[in-house]
Amino acid sequence: MNTLKLDKIRELVFEKLIFLFTLFSAAMVIFIFIFILQKASKVFLVNGLGFVTKTGFDTQIVNAFNALSSEPVWEFGALSLLVGSITTTLGALLISVPMGVGTAIVISEMSNGSIKKMILSIVRLLAGIPSIIFGLVGLIVVVPFAREKFMNVQMQIEYLEYFQLTGRSMLAGIIVLTFMIIPIITALSADAIKAVPHKYREASLALGLSKWRTIVK
Repeated sequence: MNTLKLDKIRELVFEKLIFLFTLFSAAMVIFIFIFILQKASKVFLVNGLGFVTKTGFDTQIVNAFNALSSEPVWEFGALSLLVGSITTTLGALLISVPMGVGTAIVISEMSNGSIKKMILSIVRLLAGIPSIIFGLVGLIVVVPFAREKFMNVQMQIEYLEYFQLTGRSMLAGIIVLTFMIIPIITALSADAIKAVPHKYREASLALGLSKWRTIVK
């Protein structure tokens, strides 16, 4: 009886601790959101919709850093950043979605047990790599590759008056983001295909449909 009561007390204490930790985590997220909103509110008050409709963020951020503390600069335009982010994301998705889904189909429907387990393990391992690692590899490998293969000396001289071509381009971002997304899409697609009941496949094949048609449906 005492043992049962002690177990209940331990369980109650554990539940309360979990609740407190959860509450603390939620409070920290809310606090961070409020802090960022408070610090950034001046930018939105000064610029309004101009923050997402104007360009020139690179020059504006330099002016803000060089401004006196008594006369801070609050004028910013993030349109170029938003367009660049959206374009890079869409470009990466156009490449990674077909490749990821296709890889998942090959793994789930056309591979035997041992090979399937090995490939899925590799895919899940790649999907678990932090994004900052992909970014570091992209900065060290992809950026120099893009500069050497797509930016010749004549092009660098031609644009030297306006800016320096370093290889840090949208193309490099799309390549890095594609390699980062493919394992995630592959793992999710493989799990989704695996969740389909096997009886549906058997029924489709029994109706005379080909294996590829069954996979597509």
